[in-house]
Amino acid sequence: MKSHFIILGLIGVLLLAVKCQNQPENTPEPDEELMAQGNNLLETNCYSCHSPKAGYNSRIAPPMAAIKKHYLKDTEGEREFSQAIIAFMQNPSTETAKMKHAVEKFGLMPKMALSEEELKAVSHYMYHAEIEKPGWNHKAEGKKYRKGKGKKSYL
Repeated sequence: MKSHFIILGLIGVLLLAVKCQNQPENTPEPDEELMAQGNNLLETNCYSCHSPKAGYNSRIAPPMAAIKKHYLKDTEGEREFSQAIIAFMQNPSTETAKMKHAVEKFGLMPKMALSEEELKAVSHYMYHAEIEKPGWNHKAEGKKYRKGKGKKSYL
């Protein structure tokens, strides 16, 4: 009787292992064509405002690396990340903004004049790529420029 339970247990473990092998991974490999298109679109359409090269005081929007960080924190997986990014770029609003302090500081970004396919390429690239970070540290720079006035940093 005891051996039957052991055998049934082993069969259960084997079935579970086979089932797990047949399921797709949560993070599929990036599509190289979409990555190239997304990188190009990001550089030509997004970095004019979200540049990692802008200085702390000369920036007009948060850097793209900060945006990616906030969307990764608030979403689960590439599909949800992309849906959230695309929805916001198609119809930016203060209600759906994930970076409320950035909207307070810089204002709401304009609606992007990109097609659905282009927005998918941008979000695919953002999700998979190592987005360049600015050379400054927003916490250190914020303290330097706030001079202890207790205001929040907007990154």
